[in-house]
Amino acid sequence: MLPDTVYEAKQIVCPVGLKIQKIHACWNNCVLFRGENEDLDNCPECGMSRYKCRKDGGDDGEDNMDERKKKETPRKVAWYFPLVSRLQRMFANKKEAKLLRCHEEGRNKDGMLRHPADCAQWRYFDNTYGWFGDDPRNIRFALSTEGMNLLSIMNHPPWLCNKCKYIMRSTLVSGPKQPSDRIDVFLQPLVEDLQLLRQ
Repeated sequence: MLPDTVYEAKQIVCPVGLKIQKIHACWNNCVLFRGENEDLDNCPECGMSRYKCRKDGGDDGEDNMDERKKKETPRKVAWYFPLVSRLQRMFANKKEAKLLRCHEEGRNKDGMLRHPADCAQWRYFDNTYGWFGDDPRNIRFALSTEGMNLLSIMNHPPWLCNKCKYIMRSTLVSGPKQPSDRIDVFLQPLVEDLQLLRQ
């Protein structure tokens, strides 16, 4: 069962020791405050303040600006669960590493459709990007962006692909509003991890 709240997700992830990146986000889902936007106090697109307004309405002045930033609460936070460290954990386990290669090594190749590897799209991808299909350890993901940003590993046997144990949440966005059509903003860290894995 997938967690419904940030608190429940933290109860599962924190004891396991998985790394989590907390990234401040614009309230209107314009940008993530990372990279070139990391030091900004306002969104470069809509101008919305990065932090919630202080209740006392006070101004600390320039001298205490850095100290004030440490104490201020961001309006919205995206919790990113880095992909690379989770894949390293899977490949470190001999049994899991074997399951990640079963699409190539443990599959009946009689032309019947039993696994995503038997479909025409998989073969088309292998023919177009032959270097990727040459190594059975290369991971193929299915990304769901419908409300929950989930990654399913398609290398596994079909009966394991969508088991909770093997579904990975990529990003959790706190707050009452869903990113809706601006989901690409919150997927930037995931895309960077996938590009890193490609190298």
